[in-house]
Amino acid sequence: MDRATRWHLGLPQPRTTRPPTETLLFDRSVHERITRGLHTPGRWSGGALYGTHASGILHIRHVSPLHPPTPDIRDPLTINLPYLVGVSQAVSSLIGEHVEWCGQWLSPPHHQLPVEDQTLIHLAHCAQRGLVDEWHPLVMLGYIAEHLVGSAYTWKDGKARPIASGLGPVALCHDDRPEPDDRAEPDPAGR
Repeated sequence: MDRATRWHLGLPQPRTTRPPTETLLFDRSVHERITRGLHTPGRWSGGALYGTHASGILHIRHVSPLHPPTPDIRDPLTINLPYLVGVSQAVSSLIGEHVEWCGQWLSPPHHQLPVEDQTLIHLAHCAQRGLVDEWHPLVMLGYIAEHLVGSAYTWKDGKARPIASGLGPVALCHDDRPEPDDRAEPDPAGR
């Protein structure tokens, strides 16, 4: 049962033995979706991150809001659980692997990356609500000199922990590995 369904049913989340999240890797399509989502000035943007964990690396494969698009939601971290469960199941089905709700993203109304003090206030708020922990990060997004950048944090034992590369804003890189070509002929030598 995935994380969103457990939240919806009020069930505890299972304990995990996987290592805490240390690094984020974004699919190119996620980068493009976030960029399109930040073109609504004057209000907060944010929502859910979907991805897979492997050896401390969180590979972000999809993003969505936490609720259906509606003009009267003031807090982008307001969860509509039936909506979140539906999106989570659809994402997992469409991507075809165990992709689940794995974190949050947030961007202020002016879409400028907030200073660290403001980010830590949002991080503590998310941790109090159970949205962020050592495996499920908060990624604050914004623009610096017309480049989309982000700072990412996890939360453990009441403390913020910056992740990715460094304490300041980090460029949101994407996975540059080429897509596999299903049309390619198999190498007879097994190379």
